[in-house]
Amino acid sequence: TTTWRRNLTGEPLCNACGCYLKLHKRWRNTASSSSRETHNCANCGTQQTTMWRRNTDGEPVCNACGLYFKLHKVRCLPP
Repeated sequence: TTTWRRNLTGEPLCNACGCYLKLHKRWRNTASSSSRETHNCANCGTQQTTMWRRNTDGEPVCNACGLYFKLHKVRCLPP
């Protein structure tokens, strides 16, 4: 990571985990790579993404579809 943060006890955390902890007041769920491969984006169907998000129905969506919805407030059309 480019930026390191500290948790409440002073231990180092990567930037993503530190930001998540600060925002949600709980630890980030870090799944193993094998469990990440079992997800399919509820919108476009992809199984590969840098980050999984949840849509308004709580289903997993890829980073691209999640960001598109966040910006435009509509689901993007699958390719």
